[in-house]
Amino acid sequence: MIKAYKFFLLPCIFLLVNCGQDTCQESVFSNIEAIKHKDNNLRFDILVETSLPGRIRINYWQDNNKENVFSSALSADSVKHSVVLSALSPEKNYSFSVALETADCQIESKPYKFVTGQVPANLTPLTWGKFDSTALNGYLLLQRRTPRGNVHLINGNGEIVWYQKVEGMVKVSHWTERNTALVLYGNDQHKNSAGGDIVEYNLSGQKLLHLNLEEKGYTAHHEVGLDPVGNVVMLIYDTRIMDLTPIGGKANQSITGDGILIMDKTGKELWKWSVFDHKNPLSDPNLLEHPDDWGHANALSYDSDGNILLSMRDWNQVWKVNAKTGEVIWKFGQDGDFGLDRDLYFSGQHAIHVNPAGHYMLFDNGRAERKSRVLSFSIDEARFVAKPQMVIDMQDEFYADRMGSAYLMDNDNIVVCSPRARSILVFSPKGEILCNAYVGIPEPYRVEFVRSSDVTLSKPD
Repeated sequence: MIKAYKFFLLPCIFLLVNCGQDTCQESVFSNIEAIKHKDNNLRFDILVETSLPGRIRINYWQDNNKENVFSSALSADSVKHSVVLSALSPEKNYSFSVALETADCQIESKPYKFVTGQVPANLTPLTWGKFDSTALNGYLLLQRRTPRGNVHLINGNGEIVWYQKVEGMVKVSHWTERNTALVLYGNDQHKNSAGGDIVEYNLSGQKLLHLNLEEKGYTAHHEVGLDPVGNVVMLIYDTRIMDLTPIGGKANQSITGDGILIMDKTGKELWKWSVFDHKNPLSDPNLLEHPDDWGHANALSYDSDGNILLSMRDWNQVWKVNAKTGEVIWKFGQDGDFGLDRDLYFSGQHAIHVNPAGHYMLFDNGRAERKSRVLSFSIDEARFVAKPQMVIDMQDEFYADRMGSAYLMDNDNIVVCSPRARSILVFSPKGEILCNAYVGIPEPYRVEFVRSSDVTLSKPD
């Protein structure tokens, strides 16, 4: 049942500002309703009807924090308005007022109230052990990989304040430059991080995009994102039949490697890349160990120059790929193109990206030494020199042989996901654990940091 708070506004007291006509009085608001979404306890529709056409803005605040007022974006010019409020804290008393701007005046209603509900118990079992309230200065995006999963945001107080249910099992999620959640989902017939559908949601819960990949013959895995102009980029499986008798295999053996695929919003293919065009499988002495998962690409992001960074887990390397020609510009890591001390080799790495400091950052699973780390490097591409900028050795209890992530936050702390330890951690730049949350099964694949300014449905005044 939809819960609604309805307000009939006679008599009412309004704050009048710059009103030059008698018609711009209290009766301009004929109806105001606050309606909770039937399937989301942290999302409200504010419905407003006015007798004069204009644009409205909703100002709202928690009753115990009246100094921190948030404002929605302005609605379109109309007499009927619907504004969605989202990213709300659970089980809190909120107040809101409606500000109307017409051609002749501005008017704001008196405050009205609504109450948010509980976060659903099955959303994600998350318990903070150690928590420093000053450690988080933004949001965390993570996913729940149940048969009908969800993505959600955690605020700086450690609360789940936004969630979106998804039709299938969420394999990976990514917060985009256009302030939306891009989600790859599948089912238990897909490999752990693979799926056949990509969807995009905004904070209001609108589905902006749905690509059914398997209708087009593709299965995506491990990564979905947007290219610099807003097209959808993903990792896909690429299977070839080869004669492997020279290395002791079969004459017609199937090898599954990795590709990159870019589509526009309609699903039209724009660009495609395959690892087979840049590395000969017969040159890999370990090919027959994993012919169904050769190389295991597990992360993709864009460098600051618009080219592609690709993590090849089983080769302990990051590749930089020319986003136009597909040429491999360089390989970084074990047996790569850069001079690197052996104690800085990473193994089984995840989540390669350029962090806000301009450094190449990744989560080093450390499979070779069974020791996970957070690493970042500055790279001189002209001289092929890489220098470590951050090395955080994680405690043995947080070792993760697969999955995981590490992201630099605006306050220089680092948020880390160690899925095998079922932990979300916040480290100081010196490696001190400031926060530690335990997450139940199934653990998230990774946790991304989202800046406060990127949650733009509403902003503090």
